[in-house]
Amino acid sequence: MSTVLPPPVPLPDPEGDPGALAAAVDGLAGAGFVLGLLEAHLAGPAARAPGWLGADSAAAAAEVGATRQVVGAVQDAVTRALGALARHRDTVAAARARTAVLRDRQDAAFADAQLRLATRVDPAAQLSSVTEDPVAAALVAEVAAADADRAAEHAALLASVGEDGAAAATVLLAAAADLGAGGVRGGGPAADAVRLHLALLLPGHGASVRAGLGTGIADELTAATGTGQVRAVLEQHAGLLADPLVAGAVVERLGGPGLQQLLLLAGSDDGVARGLAVALTAAASSPTRAPGLLSAVLDPLDPDGVPDQVALGTGAVVAAGGGAALAARWLPSLLAREREQGQRAVDRTASGAADPVAVVVGSVLASGHPEVAAGLLDTPAAWSALLSRTWSDDGAALAELVALAARGGSGPVVATAALTSVGAPLVPGAEHVVTALPGTWSRAAPALAAVVAAHPDLLVSRLADPAAPGAAAVLAGAAVLLAEVPAARVVVPVVEALAVAPPAGVDGAVLAGAFTAVRDHASTVAHLVGCARADAGAVDEQFLRTEAELAFSLVPGEPVMVLGSAVDTVLGRAGFGVPDRPAAPSLLGPGGASAAAVRLAGRPGGAGLAYEQVLRALRLPAPLPVEALAPPDVLSPLGELRRGGSPVARLL
Repeated sequence: MSTVLPPPVPLPDPEGDPGALAAAVDGLAGAGFVLGLLEAHLAGPAARAPGWLGADSAAAAAEVGATRQVVGAVQDAVTRALGALARHRDTVAAARARTAVLRDRQDAAFADAQLRLATRVDPAAQLSSVTEDPVAAALVAEVAAADADRAAEHAALLASVGEDGAAAATVLLAAAADLGAGGVRGGGPAADAVRLHLALLLPGHGASVRAGLGTGIADELTAATGTGQVRAVLEQHAGLLADPLVAGAVVERLGGPGLQQLLLLAGSDDGVARGLAVALTAAASSPTRAPGLLSAVLDPLDPDGVPDQVALGTGAVVAAGGGAALAARWLPSLLAREREQGQRAVDRTASGAADPVAVVVGSVLASGHPEVAAGLLDTPAAWSALLSRTWSDDGAALAELVALAARGGSGPVVATAALTSVGAPLVPGAEHVVTALPGTWSRAAPALAAVVAAHPDLLVSRLADPAAPGAAAVLAGAAVLLAEVPAARVVVPVVEALAVAPPAGVDGAVLAGAFTAVRDHASTVAHLVGCARADAGAVDEQFLRTEAELAFSLVPGEPVMVLGSAVDTVLGRAGFGVPDRPAAPSLLGPGGASAAAVRLAGRPGGAGLAYEQVLRALRLPAPLPVEALAPPDVLSPLGELRRGGSPVARLL
């Protein structure tokens, strides 16, 4: 055994500054005293407001009562935190004091052992001898064992301080969570979260606090010098921006130009888009001016391309998690800009981004809220824009939107708006220009037919009084609907069943006659549309034929007899043939209306008169025989291009 003392075991102080802990305890104690005093002062007038009368008294009492509850909750949290922190302060102080005692005893023990060893051991003799002094060896072993005991006690002290610190931290975190600091997201300051939490509990003072928080965030966003800084501000304050009043204050402070700048960044940065999705979704339901500012963020008349980039930014924000309410606010302005500029925003840019209108509609569909979907489809103007635009899915999402809106009881309003939109161009005095794209209408018509079949009164009431304001447009729209065979298969049996067993106040014979007029009108519409398509096809074919003949004529040595065959081959592969106009339809007329009344209602009644009344209200020119129609102006394709009615024009 060695007669040399081992090095002393390190005995550092436990973590924790007793002075700092004492200062924190004193601060919490002072806060608790002030809160207790305030709560006591509020306890008296909490149930009443002296000198106030009526509703003012009740409102004041409610304010005082709410404030007292907030003060009581804060005092309770402070009291719990004070107790835990005071216990931890005492634990740290006791552990440090005991550690100092252990160090003092260690120093004394090693000094005494060193002195005793020096009197018993001759270093020179020890170096020349292989034997050890048994007394010296025993002394070294005794010192080492005592130091090991001190090390074990010291380790126990450190563990005790750690366990007490963890327990105190749990209490403090719980108290902080009660004050709102536990829900901080995105690394936001805990103090902001506490201020927001308390502001939400204080009915009067809280509104100004939340507005002030929003104004401060808006100023930070305005001062940001790059996309990275904007993203950092949005991430830092994500918890605050989820509050509608805070987010509304941000939008108000930024104004239209500030919002547009942020949306421009959102189109190219996913982080900015995610942050704005949180803020603008909350702002869309804010009781401030923010919803109106959001709705007007796009200028439909500005020919510049910047608003189109802003439109793409709105799509990016919605795709990043923007709510259905935000999406619904943006759709009308997106459609208005498309209508004024004649193109989709995604087609006016070279970014390759997603179509913002499709993204917005997809967001509403994903939300599953019928009332939001109905709000997008309850006006003829909305339908005109939705039916005249190009959809990558040919309008499948629009049909789903109709079905979603119908689930909430708004089906009649939606269907009436749609029928008015497609029917208004066909009523007397209109220009007879239908802007609905055939593919889109074919997708939407069956969904609308299901709504009409579920709510046939929207047709029956207008069939009974076709001269009523707006009735002609709805009936003309119904004719356009019935021109689609799948839609007619859904609607016709329902209306005929009502003619067989009419509801109270409805004459089955009259209903049958009036509905026959609408069906005849549908046949006329289908014929005219077919003629228009055939004429457009003829113009397109002649235009392409002229271009192809010009191209082939430039080939050296091309025989003239081969030229026509080659052009026909090219056009055939492009899907062109001889575009024949459809034959004129066979209309049932007043006689057919009476026959339908006899078949369905058992008597002709006033079916013939009802037929004439509906026909007079619609007054669409009757279809002419094919030979009486002027041939298409195939020699002047540029005129058709200027009118924009040719598929070639849309292609170019």
